[in-house]
Amino acid sequence: MTRTPARVFGVADRLGTVEPGRIADLTLVDGDPFADFADLVRVRATLRGGFLHQRPVVERAFTGYGTPAGAAADDWRGVLHQMLRDGCCGGAEGGV
Repeated sequence: MTRTPARVFGVADRLGTVEPGRIADLTLVDGDPFADFADLVRVRATLRGGFLHQRPVVERAFTGYGTPAGAAADDWRGVLHQMLRDGCCGGAEGGV
């Protein structure tokens, strides 16, 4: 949620900006998705629930995932489908 929706929904005191004391889940990408939408799949880390999940750790959690022939190394569709099917990061029940 960004600043404007946080104000609209009346939660701007705790959401909407990245600063100390705020609640935020972040996805860190390599690049600028505003300049190149394809940069959204170049995920390097995710901050969720106060825990940093770096890409190599998340990839190791899905040992059955392999990059399909011809797919780019930054192609997360396979990982995404496995996470939706099996849960995330060490046995969480239900999907992501």
